[in-house]
Amino acid sequence: MFGSCMDTLRCGFCAAKDMADTGVHIAGEKAAAVRTEAGKKSLKQLQKALEGSKSRVHEKPDVDITIQKVEFQDGMEVDIFNFSLSGLKCRVRMDVVGTAAQLAAMVAADAAKGAMKKISKAIGMGESLAQGMGGLRDAVHASAAEGTEVKSVEFDANLDLGVRKAGEEVSTAVSIVGDALDEVDKIIPVKTAAKYVEKAIGDKVKEIITTWAKDQVKSRIGVDVDETRAMATGALERLGLR
Repeated sequence: MFGSCMDTLRCGFCAAKDMADTGVHIAGEKAAAVRTEAGKKSLKQLQKALEGSKSRVHEKPDVDITIQKVEFQDGMEVDIFNFSLSGLKCRVRMDVVGTAAQLAAMVAADAAKGAMKKISKAIGMGESLAQGMGGLRDAVHASAAEGTEVKSVEFDANLDLGVRKAGEEVSTAVSIVGDALDEVDKIIPVKTAAKYVEKAIGDKVKEIITTWAKDQVKSRIGVDVDETRAMATGALERLGLR
């Protein structure tokens, strides 16, 4: 009886382990598969998917970033799932919608939060002071009067873009350039605007490339990466091994 139970447990453990190993194997095969298929996806296709994309990067006030143009060098060939490029030229539109109080609070709170982080580290209070400034900003949002303003600006930016691990890791660095610097700064600080553009591009690139990678694995070996990972995790949880 005991031996039978142990055999059952071992079988269950082996089954769960096999499923988990399958997930790991697929993850490894995914990298190999996407490298083999990399020629089917190009920077041109990434450019097409990026241009015209619009992302909400902040709320109250609402800040939307639209990537109008990204210039990749013609004829450049890279492994679309693992590359690093510098000095890409971009054209970006930023739309900010909110009350004057919300706009002022966002600028003041972001600046104060950065200063408070430095102070809190020095005196050992962690994030408490910075979080307090965030609460102050939220209070202003809640009590903001009517009179919504819409402010828009288009500007040029230089982009450094890195993609690794089939899009699971994306790094961006943006510097705003050109004659629109002063116009941007009148709405929100240039440094903050650059961070918003970095987030918009980084999130979108990750979404695009991870989707491509999963699609290629599925078409190549007939396996859905997300479903397999979920099955392996579920099996381990049912056996109390996770």
